Amino acid sequence: MLWLAVAAGVGYKYGDRAMLAAMIGKQLLQLKFSRGDETEADIVGLELAARAGYDPRAGVTVWRQFSEHNRREPLEFLSDHPIHAHREDTIRAHLKETLPLYARAKAKLESEQPEATPSPD
Repeated sequence: MLWLAVAAGVGYKYGDRAMLAAMIGKQLLQLKFSRGDETEADIVGLELAARAGYDPRAGVTVWRQFSEHNRREPLEFLSDHPIHAHREDTIRAHLKETLPLYARAKAKLESEQPEATPSPD
């Protein structure tokens, strides 16, 4: 909260524009870590989904659809989340590692399915 006190002091002496600049500066300093955290969470989520038997390629479709339906994204440097296109690129870049995880999980799930027995009619 020190930034708020500094911004208020600057704003009192130099006006609202200086206070706004101080607040934007604070926001930009903190965003760098949030976007990185979000990207890391996307990768971990992709791996967990693949290990649970969900096709990781579906993530590419999800983020493409988000991009198509939400054309008015904020500028990435002003956001605490990566833009949709970058999230799609991240998923594509990690498919090589996650597709084998998915294949193993899918094979395990299929081997655990009980045999179908014909119904007595």
